[in-house]
Amino acid sequence: MGAQTASPTDPGTPLQSAATKNSEQEQEHREIQTRVLSDVSVVGTRDDQQLQASEAALADALKDLNAAKAELIELKVAKKKLMSSNSELHFLLSQEKRNREAAIKKTYALERAIMEQGGHTEHSAHPHNDPSSRPCQQCVCEKTVCPPPESCPVCANATAPVRQVVTLEGNTPYVPSEERDRGNPRLAEVLRQVAINNEVMIAISNGALAGPGGMLATWIECVQKAGITNYLVVALDDKAEDMLKGLGVPFYRKQLSIPRAQASVGQNHAISGLKFRILQEFLTLGYGVLLSDVDIVMIKNPFGQLRRDADVEAMSDGWDPHTAYGYNDVLDDPKMGWARYVHSMRIFVLNSGFFFIRPTPLALTLMNRVTARLSKEQAWDQAVFNEEIFYATHGDYTSANVHPRVLDIYDFVNSKTLFRTMRKDPKFKDHVPVMVHVNYHPDKHKRMKAIVKRYIEGVPHALASFPEGSVYRRLE
Repeated sequence: MGAQTASPTDPGTPLQSAATKNSEQEQEHREIQTRVLSDVSVVGTRDDQQLQASEAALADALKDLNAAKAELIELKVAKKKLMSSNSELHFLLSQEKRNREAAIKKTYALERAIMEQGGHTEHSAHPHNDPSSRPCQQCVCEKTVCPPPESCPVCANATAPVRQVVTLEGNTPYVPSEERDRGNPRLAEVLRQVAINNEVMIAISNGALAGPGGMLATWIECVQKAGITNYLVVALDDKAEDMLKGLGVPFYRKQLSIPRAQASVGQNHAISGLKFRILQEFLTLGYGVLLSDVDIVMIKNPFGQLRRDADVEAMSDGWDPHTAYGYNDVLDDPKMGWARYVHSMRIFVLNSGFFFIRPTPLALTLMNRVTARLSKEQAWDQAVFNEEIFYATHGDYTSANVHPRVLDIYDFVNSKTLFRTMRKDPKFKDHVPVMVHVNYHPDKHKRMKAIVKRYIEGVPHALASFPEGSVYRRLE
């Protein structure tokens, strides 16, 4: 029987197995290729979708950016309009303020002219009133009839804007009258003899300053040399009264006790705080008062330097125009970044040792408020004085609304201004101030005597030996 030959298609042969394997591999490759192509297609589709989403987001962002740009342009336009409006408003307010100040000055000039001619003491009836008609409801003089309309500060401004009328009513001074005198006849009698044009200078002293050759004696001597005759001293004890009697100086004896709240602030400050209680009496009687501490050297008569356009005219503790009259103070707070700089207005305090106060309703209110606080607070009288003048109305707190004026710092001089600046600056070589207050230095009387030599006796270098400040020796 012959041998059988294997068929090429027989799977059992090696050749057939190889062919089958190749076919399977090709099929597998095709499947892999198909899957890869499918995955690539899916990935491509996903990338296209993401790209489209990104393009859409970018388009939205561009829209927002364009909208922001448009809004920024609108804001810039609005800012320009606002700046223009603010500029116009500032101009209008400034113009209105100038007009108001001019009207007030005109009124005060008219009032002063009336007072120089006898004031409201000789009242005549209004043309539309009978002399026996009802009392004037506006006139601060409280007489039975009004003066002529053109002579009355209130009636002459009856047609003025309400804001001006209110201001005039608050700042129009009282004047002495028999009715007012009945409230304090003893002081009224002294003031009738001493006051000029219903104005008087006063100092307040106890026996501690009233010894022979003491500061009170120096103060009186300077006042007399300056030609001031309308002055008096409020004596707080027998020693001061006896000294004043011996010198023939006008005085008003006032017995006052220091409030319990002021007992621990120091004798000088406690006595200084009594001045506001005393001033209440003078203002109520209708007299303007120029109050002076006794550590002051009077060189000229100060009454000619007063403007009388404010409730209070006071010297400043500032030593240059910025500190005395006010400046823009900027606080730097770096943590705030763009808004790190904060602006504020700053002015150094008025000195409660030398000020002129007119007998106006608002000034009397100021004295009442300061006195009330010092009767129950352990506080420095000068601090309370300035707080009541400058603190703004807010919440339940209402300001006293007084109108202050800062006296010229080179005429009404504190001792820091004098010893730090004026005695060295050549432009002040021939300048003679109205007064000097030795408020910055404890060696008061010694410096007062040197100031007398410099400005009253004419010794050019009388101030040269003093340091700018004061050297304190530490107590062991």
